Amino acid sequence: MTSYYNTRDERWRHPPRTALNPEANQKLHIGIIGAGIGGLMAAIALLESGHDVEIYERSQFKSEVGAAISTPPNSTRVLNYYGFDFERARATTAEKYIYYDDPNDINKTRMVTCTDYTARYGAPWLFFHRIDLHNELKILATEPTPTRKSVARLHLGVKVSDVDIDGTIHFEGDASVQKDLIIAADGIRSSFISKVVDDAPEAQHYMSMLRLMAPVEDLRDDPEVVALFKDGLASIRISYGTMRSAVIYGCRGYGSLQNIGLLYPPELAIDSEGK
Repeated sequence: MTSYYNTRDERWRHPPRTALNPEANQKLHIGIIGAGIGGLMAAIALLESGHDVEIYERSQFKSEVGAAISTPPNSTRVLNYYGFDFERARATTAEKYIYYDDPNDINKTRMVTCTDYTARYGAPWLFFHRIDLHNELKILATEPTPTRKSVARLHLGVKVSDVDIDGTIHFEGDASVQKDLIIAADGIRSSFISKVVDDAPEAQHYMSMLRLMAPVEDLRDDPEVVALFKDGLASIRISYGTMRSAVIYGCRGYGSLQNIGLLYPPELAIDSEGK
């Protein structure tokens, strides 16, 4: 999606919507492996181009979990272009970026205001519970919209065992289907990377991260925790500069759930028995 930056007033200018409309020269039959955020977003974009889309997902979506996720203005503009319902997805609009330079003193902060992002970049910075974002993308991909009647056909509980370069998708149980294009959207540990490029070794990460979601009402009894939210519930808070860092931001409405990420060296970790 093209944008133009005006250096005089530091504002983004967007081309007319018609300039962004896709031009499909032919209708392709496309198979997408994986119905996560990437797979669903690919389906939505391809449907807008007039293609036939089927999605194959190994899970049943019965035990969805997940922490929070954010969409900076460039991502929010894309969601808005495709008709995403931000209200139904209970998006939280970021208000401030708060840095805690001293982990021992919450009053030593630096702040960056985010409330002008729509004026500056054409869209706000938003926070979502991952499940809310995913559910809305699923609706957008599998239900008609005011501008599109075609929908993606979503198959749950289907395990893809292999793909061929000629466009064949093989399923467990010897069934197969032929497509003009296959998109592997089955995550960073995709089973089909080697079909395109050599398998890349997984990067080794020294730090460990603990992530949790906490309802705001469960935090109000601790005065030290409450003090963190004196600037509201819709800001992102980051404490860093040591071997232990923290990231906190709210989602679901006006930050009714707080996403907490704690980064630390593995040798500092202890289990439930204190070992």
